[in-house]
Amino acid sequence: MVYFRCMDEISGHISGEIDVMKWNPKMDLIVFALKSADIVVHRLYSWQKIWHLPKPKLKTLADDKTDTTTARFVRDIEWRPDGKILAIAYECDIDSSDTKDGKSCLFLHDVETSKMLHKIVIDGKINCINWQQKEPSVSSNFNSDINRLNLSDKYSAISPFISLLPKANSVPKGFMRGSSRKTSDDNINDMMKVENQKTLNVLAIGTENGFIELYAFGVYKMAKFYMTDNNPIRYLALSSDLSLITAFVEYIDDECLEENITNSRYSMISYNLNVLKQRSYEILMISQIYAQSISQLSYLNETMREILEAWEDVMVEIDSKLSNYVSLQRSHSKSSAETKDNLIPLMADEFLELLVLGKASASLEKFLNDLTDKGLKKLGHSIELAYSNIQKLVVKNVERVLQHIYCHFNTLKGMALWEEKFGEVGLDIVAVNNTLKTIGSFLLKSTELQQVIDNSMRNVKAFIRWLYTAMVRLLDNEPSSQSELTKVSQQDIQFVTEFIKENFEFESSSNTSRPTASNFTLERVGQYLKDKDLTSINSSINDITINPWIQYLEERPNLTNTDPKTLYLYEHKSKTSFIGEHKLLDQSVRLAFTGPFNVITDSLGNGLRSKLSDLLYIPSNELLKVNHISNISLGYFYLSFINKSKPNKQMFIIRQTIANHCAIDVVSIVFYFNSKLLSLIDSQFYTENIITLLLTDEESNQSFLVQMPLNLLDNNFKPISGDFNHINSINFDINSFSSESGFIFRTLDNMVMFAVSGVRKVACLSFASKRRVRLFEMDVSEDDDEEQSEIMNDLNSSSVSGQSTDKSMSFKETII
Repeated sequence: MVYFRCMDEISGHISGEIDVMKWNPKMDLIVFALKSADIVVHRLYSWQKIWHLPKPKLKTLADDKTDTTTARFVRDIEWRPDGKILAIAYECDIDSSDTKDGKSCLFLHDVETSKMLHKIVIDGKINCINWQQKEPSVSSNFNSDINRLNLSDKYSAISPFISLLPKANSVPKGFMRGSSRKTSDDNINDMMKVENQKTLNVLAIGTENGFIELYAFGVYKMAKFYMTDNNPIRYLALSSDLSLITAFVEYIDDECLEENITNSRYSMISYNLNVLKQRSYEILMISQIYAQSISQLSYLNETMREILEAWEDVMVEIDSKLSNYVSLQRSHSKSSAETKDNLIPLMADEFLELLVLGKASASLEKFLNDLTDKGLKKLGHSIELAYSNIQKLVVKNVERVLQHIYCHFNTLKGMALWEEKFGEVGLDIVAVNNTLKTIGSFLLKSTELQQVIDNSMRNVKAFIRWLYTAMVRLLDNEPSSQSELTKVSQQDIQFVTEFIKENFEFESSSNTSRPTASNFTLERVGQYLKDKDLTSINSSINDITINPWIQYLEERPNLTNTDPKTLYLYEHKSKTSFIGEHKLLDQSVRLAFTGPFNVITDSLGNGLRSKLSDLLYIPSNELLKVNHISNISLGYFYLSFINKSKPNKQMFIIRQTIANHCAIDVVSIVFYFNSKLLSLIDSQFYTENIITLLLTDEESNQSFLVQMPLNLLDNNFKPISGDFNHINSINFDINSFSSESGFIFRTLDNMVMFAVSGVRKVACLSFASKRRVRLFEMDVSEDDDEEQSEIMNDLNSSSVSGQSTDKSMSFKETII
């Protein structure tokens, strides 16, 4: 066995000073968060830079010029347990117009593309995050039900009927932050990458103002718990069975203010997470549906934004064309400055006079003369194209995505009806039914909008055709124009009259504040794209003379006024706009998942397990560095902590039981090398049985990389009594252990920080400059050593021959 083999062929240089580095739990990748707020991901063996996220740009220019250490500091980074998602916590909400509003944000990025998948905004500054996956347990009640019902291990909350539904078209503009590409079907259906998750994983966030927030898969907010009285949470740790959460809380000692130096007192608080432990499969399925629904809502939001932009673009284009022809002066005697502010807009009276009497005012005749037949046709084409594009987005995007959301909530309804399982986690059938009704109302409103667009498009064509014939008659005065007039039927004249009344204001109208300079609007359709009640509801779906279904329902109120738990019919809200229905849907979907949030939050509030106050006193300008790991087979939860700001002479390891009976022990260790006292720089758990340490001799600047089995400490753990300053330490001379004990070490150059991966059996250590790193393989058999040498030789030979490593190498090849 070869220990701590230095991979001399790989000595990486980093583009900035390293602040945090962490190995991917499943792939041969390591991520670096730099002091400049840049994020860099490298591959292990080739040291290939996979992707690089530059420091985020703030919205306000003043904030963007501020010091990056305060305005864009990366608070923490964490991989999702399957290694496919990276969470990055920033000190402020970088997308906010006011970065000093006290909020912070967390982004989830796809490891393969670096694209941002989801954003979480937190009230308060994020201090720490922890992402933990639940270890499978055969004792789960729900798992027993699955076996009894003879369901396979590939069960999922996602309905199989989803694949039978028509797929929504890709939105023309990418809705991922910083993306300009079209979205694929995979992005639309599972943007959050949770569909294939078989085990619940939870992202825990601790804040400066004492809040803890829990997110299933980093997406579904399951709980928000106020742990302390506005005291910062410095570290969060979840046990691997999700039954326990432990937090280190800092308390500022205001009594010690001599020489402007204050002390911080650290306490350790633990809470039971009984709901997560006992109902993890139920929460898993609810969270999967939530993530899928939010993915669809994100797609729907972008589609609605695209509809609004298309509408605004065509209105600006039409108004710019028409406003050029209505700059007729009220009086030739007025100055040019006056006439510029006193333009005569197009009025419905002039068009009706032309339609009925065949006479055109001077301003209208000039307008037609300047517009020309070619310009008129372009105008009609622009309006028809806008209507057509909106209809396509409604039919092929909005309605299809609503069908997908409906299918997800139909599955959720089945879960809600299983009250024995899902009722205990707060899933409410009434809230689910309300969402289904809202989806049905939205679908009805989309049908109404299509009918209105069809009628408006019919009127537009009739108006443009009539105006063209009038233009020919007025300007050409040729007999051929009479034949054009015969093509305008009586029904067309009715359509033209409707169009003029709907889209032009009358001179007698008291309302002079038209939204466009030319006094021309397409208000019949435009009213549906505003967050206001409709002003005109004359569509056929609302007309009782055309739609007998309305009268049928009015005569039978028992069909609509039903029990909240029963769903018969969907309500058609005649006065609600299309945008209003979208807003109601977004609120209703999120409201349906508040039940589990309330239940889990309440269980946290009543689940206090232990509180150890004033364990340690250190200066307030120094921070603790804490690490943790669970050993389910032994039933222990380990936490190690050291002073992060300077080398330590002493390390503490806390061991607490995971079972219901709470027992907490502690051990303090001091390390020597040939009787010479060493300082502890960093520590991380290598596996559930081994901890890795980075020690240093402050006099010689010599570093030691150490692997220490935890079983060497079994007989030295003592129950905690009082603060740690009174704990007797045990002395370990690292040179006195035999290799059979499992305690091994290697002497190194001056190293200041490291990241270790027990899965990959590799460590990355940073030099004092924090800009250069060196990699070590922790334990390698002789056969593996020879095989690895061949791999490195191949990489080196390809580099010499000018054939760089293929950057498109599949990540799946490196998954363990």
